[in-house]
Amino acid sequence: MSFAKIHEYTIKRYSLLSNLISVIGKKHGIFIEEQRRQEIGRSSNVVEHLENLLQENSSRIGDGEGYHYEIQTLIGLFTAPQDFPEHERLEVAKYLKSLHLLIDEIHEAFQTMSVGEEDLAHMHLLHSRPRRLKEVSYDLHKVFEYLHNSSYPLSMVDYHLKRLSSEAVLPPFVSLGTDKLDLQLLLLASLAKKS
Repeated sequence: MSFAKIHEYTIKRYSLLSNLISVIGKKHGIFIEEQRRQEIGRSSNVVEHLENLLQENSSRIGDGEGYHYEIQTLIGLFTAPQDFPEHERLEVAKYLKSLHLLIDEIHEAFQTMSVGEEDLAHMHLLHSRPRRLKEVSYDLHKVFEYLHNSSYPLSMVDYHLKRLSSEAVLPPFVSLGTDKLDLQLLLLASLAKKS
């Protein structure tokens, strides 16, 4: 076999790939510019706004990509039944209000098509893991696993909830009977407060 022929074949194939990459790059640039020109609507109803952002995420970035998980989580937090005492509702209301900053950042990232280019300043509101709670980090992990996995075994969840209650991460009334959206809301609000 001739090395010259292999070299010639390789050059031909790589230049084909180079041309393909160039065409894809141009089409991607055109797509980004078109998306930037399309104004994303806003709604005074936060859940409607989030559902609109979820649709924009799908059309601009792709299903399950970009901020899909975060937007789904936000919708869950804003639609949680809040079936807990008034004092707790007042506490989580502060947290929910702070989430509007994150929603605005996500909106702007889609509008400018800068998704993933930089970290959002308020993303910690959904992904907070305070260092001073190291002693319950395993319990936090297990409770989040329970929240996001419908087939997660319930056998140890009660133990982890009690541990988090004993460390004042969760209020004492929380149990396996607590609605999952309420539990997630209470947990994230508490973690954000302790950050």
